[in-house]
Amino acid sequence: MAQSDTPLSVVETEAALFGAVDREPLTPVRRVVAERMTTSWREIPQVTQFDEIDLQPLERLRQHVSDEAGEAGVRLTWLPFILKACARTLVSHPALNAAFDAQAGALVLKRYVNLGVAVDTPAGLMRPVIKDAADLGWLDIARRLATLSRGAREGRLPFSDMEGASFSVTSLGRIGGTGFTPLVFPPETAILGIARASHRIVPEAGGVTARLRLPLVLTYDHRAVDGATAGRFLTELAACLEHPEPLAS
Repeated sequence: MAQSDTPLSVVETEAALFGAVDREPLTPVRRVVAERMTTSWREIPQVTQFDEIDLQPLERLRQHVSDEAGEAGVRLTWLPFILKACARTLVSHPALNAAFDAQAGALVLKRYVNLGVAVDTPAGLMRPVIKDAADLGWLDIARRLATLSRGAREGRLPFSDMEGASFSVTSLGRIGGTGFTPLVFPPETAILGIARASHRIVPEAGGVTARLRLPLVLTYDHRAVDGATAGRFLTELAACLEHPEPLAS
């Protein structure tokens, strides 16, 4: 067992009864995440709804504008378009772009859309914020996402770039998994999760075909958002992503 000047905790003492153990102190980022997720789990009655979209129209759009992205020095993925679609959809679904004020018994409806995007970094999970996302085009969102993500991973992201989110998005697509249930960041009322895309057999023109499908999951604070409201949001978001041509404007 590794030596430490800190006295052994009850958990560590018990674990050491059965073999060698090491202590790995939580990083400051990990401590903050742990505290906020504990608050989220303890205080928010959360519901998660699942959906999936046909990703091939969005992939065609990504390929169509890839040269423009390359000229701007941006490595383009689907995520900037998904963020743009979220921003557009949130404008017409203000309950999911709000803060729940339990003390006042009210929803604080925000007239702006600031998207917090979860980023995996060596120091732990960080959530830079793309501010005023509803007013940005896909290329501006892609640029800001790349800059913020790089700053987070290099440990030089100022706190001002991690505050003010009105809605959050987290993606495990590159890592894997068919679905997951993200936790809401209080006092926000909702968070969108993106799982791994895969080819699925679906009915088409009297037969079947393989289509690239993307699972989406929406977790929301049930004090602020009903299932019907969340369902309408997901339906509108899916339609926006499956007919993505307006996102290229």
